[in-house]
Amino acid sequence: DDLYERAESLQDVNRGMAERLLAAGDEVVLAVPGDGTLGEAVLDQLAQAGARVEVVPGVPLGAAALGAAGMPAADGAQLVEAASLGGNGLDLLIELNPRWPAVVSGVFSPRIASDVKLALQRVYPAEHPIHLVRHAGLPDVQVEHPTLAELDRVRLDFDHLTHAVLP
Repeated sequence: DDLYERAESLQDVNRGMAERLLAAGDEVVLAVPGDGTLGEAVLDQLAQAGARVEVVPGVPLGAAALGAAGMPAADGAQLVEAASLGGNGLDLLIELNPRWPAVVSGVFSPRIASDVKLALQRVYPAEHPIHLVRHAGLPDVQVEHPTLAELDRVRLDFDHLTHAVLP
């Protein structure tokens, strides 16, 4: 949690996590929510450092967020990490298709929510409805229903399990 609170970017969080895990010893278990692959860039950091990474898959968080938002996506949905949207919205790394439901994971702070809002407003109108889902699949799940323009002003304790779901 201290890495999320101090880091300037998700890349800094992942780098810090990888450094701590590598320093912890030869056999370390990293348990993460979700399926263990999507949105887990720390695994890339570990592999690049030469660590042997074995993934035991779980339920994808994107699916849980869609369910919590009451949006079954029988035909599929887009899943993207907040950091892949290009920070301040000026240099999109990934552009979503507004004709398909989308889940943006990793909306872990108001600052990230603001960056996500700016990036998404290049594709979606400001009044586009969203579902902000915190702790999908857990007993303390919270769902807020702001517009895209209100995304960074929602009264919610953002954390690493917060997703923006766009119909």
